[in-house]
Amino acid sequence: RMLDPRTGKLGPALQAAVSVPLTGARMDRTLVVEADSVVRITAESGVCALFKGNDLLTVDGLDAGCELVRLLSPGNYRVVVRPFAGQTGPGLLRWTAEPVVALKDGVGAEEWIAPAEVRVYRFRTASTGRVGLGVQTRAESLDCAVYDDGYRLLGEGCQQYLALDAGNYLLTVRQPPRSGSQALRFKPVLLGLAGARADVPEDYLKDFFRRIGIEK
Repeated sequence: RMLDPRTGKLGPALQAAVSVPLTGARMDRTLVVEADSVVRITAESGVCALFKGNDLLTVDGLDAGCELVRLLSPGNYRVVVRPFAGQTGPGLLRWTAEPVVALKDGVGAEEWIAPAEVRVYRFRTASTGRVGLGVQTRAESLDCAVYDDGYRLLGEGCQQYLALDAGNYLLTVRQPPRSGSQALRFKPVLLGLAGARADVPEDYLKDFFRRIGIEK
């Protein structure tokens, strides 16, 4: 649990995967993250903010609620939900934590992803160079993005060819909650993690993606 800097009192802990009703007033809850995890926080109304101590990490939401997705290291965090324009409608506040999967060169293991779910992967480049990434799936309804270790967006799309420095990166794969959408099978694909030591030509990547059936 964590001290509320305004009152000096401990904020109530909110257990993972447990939903609590929004009260119509400002809510302040403590999240305890046990291991490196992809944390997803949703509230069906209001504006959400995520803090580490008193440092604001991210904020999201208007009258339609919020969705925060971040890679978090072990520790205590605060989520604050406040009314939008002085009003918070009925709804629930909930958070979940999922492990981060490390990727290597080639085609990754097959996974299922349901509407509104997010999968986050970590990968490392050995040196500066170009990296090709894709998602092998039968549908074209997934959203993908690449971030650096500071969660700065570097590229969007489920087929990318990026020039990256040596270091650690994140790949997110998300299925938006569209009407009538169903769970999908997919496989993440990465080529070129050796960087300049084994630079992969773009034409080869395009042909490889075409042959394994990656979405266009």
